Amino acid sequence: MKLSVELTAEIKSLMREHIRYILEKQLKSIEWMDTLADGGHLNGDMAADQL
Repeated sequence: MKLSVELTAEIKSLMREHIRYILEKQLKSIEWMDTLADGGHLNGDMAADQL
């Protein structure tokens, strides 16, 4: 299947954004788990509503 240059660029952009979203979400989850292990004290600027 041949895709146009414009469509290929759009697909790449969407895939990058989706992967970035997933990775950032995982990082926040890891920080939240670390917070629980520290007795519930949040590190840095992250608030509970950002998880």
